[in-house]
Amino acid sequence: MHELYVAQCILDSAEKALPDDVAGSSVREIVVLVGRLDAIVNDSLTFLFDVIKAERGFPSAALRIDVEPVSCRCLRCTEQFAVPDVDC
Repeated sequence: MHELYVAQCILDSAEKALPDDVAGSSVREIVVLVGRLDAIVNDSLTFLFDVIKAERGFPSAALRIDVEPVSCRCLRCTEQFAVPDVDC
């Protein structure tokens, strides 16, 4: 289950992004963009994020996962198009 590692990396990145004078306890939401083909189980990531966020200094933070749709580009004409629901 690599979602635990991903949750830890998200919190590490959030901590590094905060200015020195801002505490993690003041963060209310962290937004991540996940691609449909990234092999992330969103419910597991959210659950594990909630389990570890307090011990990592972000007790009030909520995780919002925005899902990036799958898109392709034709090599011949370079037209880009969306791929409807891909089940992996």
